[in-house]
Amino acid sequence: MTAGKRSWRQVELSDGSTKLVEIFPRKSNAKVPEVIKSFEPFISPVTGKAVMTRGALREHNYVNKVTNSEDYTNFWKKEERRRERFFDGEYTTAERNELKSDIADSIARASSSGYVPEHKKQPHLPELGDE
Repeated sequence: MTAGKRSWRQVELSDGSTKLVEIFPRKSNAKVPEVIKSFEPFISPVTGKAVMTRGALREHNYVNKVTNSEDYTNFWKKEERRRERFFDGEYTTAERNELKSDIADSIARASSSGYVPEHKKQPHLPELGDE
């Protein structure tokens, strides 16, 4: 097995020291050509330095151990599809049973902590003579 070319870059950290960081090539899972919107340069709120390119943004995020909410776009889309399937009644039997089990576990945890739903609480009846 042949290893691919490895790239390294020296970066300056927020405390003024420098560090060698391996730059990982971006891999695309796209099966078709994709159009990528243009990159808007910005000043990093983490380091206060300008981030001018996508590559610089990936490096900045890696070095500072931060991420962008757009990194989770596929996760949220998958969850949205899952909710739509649930409300449309397209769940498989296994998924439905898993959901029922999760609900039963949640109810058991709530009950064991002393929680009583409003509709199960005994109404307060005033004593005779109470106004």
